[in-house]
Amino acid sequence: RTKYDLDEAEKKDHISGGTEWVFSNGIKVIYRKMDTKGQIHYCFALNGGADSVQDLQKGEAAYISDYFFLSRINGIPAGDFLDVLSTEGVSMRVDVDLTSMSIRGSVPEENIGLMFRGLSAVTGKRETDTTAVGYYAAGEKLRSGLRKGTDAEKVVKINSIMCPDYKYISHKSLSELSPELHAKAESYFDTQLSKLDDGILVIVGNMDAFDMKKVLLEYVGSFNVAQKTFRRQMVRYQPSTGWST
Repeated sequence: RTKYDLDEAEKKDHISGGTEWVFSNGIKVIYRKMDTKGQIHYCFALNGGADSVQDLQKGEAAYISDYFFLSRINGIPAGDFLDVLSTEGVSMRVDVDLTSMSIRGSVPEENIGLMFRGLSAVTGKRETDTTAVGYYAAGEKLRSGLRKGTDAEKVVKINSIMCPDYKYISHKSLSELSPELHAKAESYFDTQLSKLDDGILVIVGNMDAFDMKKVLLEYVGSFNVAQKTFRRQMVRYQPSTGWST
């Protein structure tokens, strides 16, 4: 991994009351120090949600989040990868709503390095697991039957009556998943994970801000960025008597 410097002086985020840092590779972080009982809570929020998925059909939006972990992370099944993190107290989940995607969870303060390594892996060392995708799709008929009579099914039916053309409903309702849905989800995730500098990492914990910054400087270089950012041009001048700047 590569260490990165801060691109500009830290500043106050007026919405959260936390401290905002922008690193030289474009990664943006907001850190809020508060008593969290030894836990660190994090959320990597990225612009673009289900409305960014190409050719999404009615009812498919509710399944996009699940497809993220129908994969192999660092060469092992995503379920095993999450279990390894869980044994060290690291939780991680992915949510895709209409306009954004988030990777979030929590970790004991002493294992924050493992959390960052996990984030680096799921955003940069993720590949399709066709076996997991097939198993998930095959099981949807059974899960669809279990949803009958639930509140979620009632919401789906009400929405189909009131907004018949709306295709982004967040409740699962399909009894069979299209084989093309996996390809759509993968294309979406590839795009999202290639430009992490387009999002923002929000962290809440009780660590000293200086210590948090040191940890970030060690790990932010492992995140994929679109490299659209640029450093402000340095103006050079030769000082002499009578000059001011």
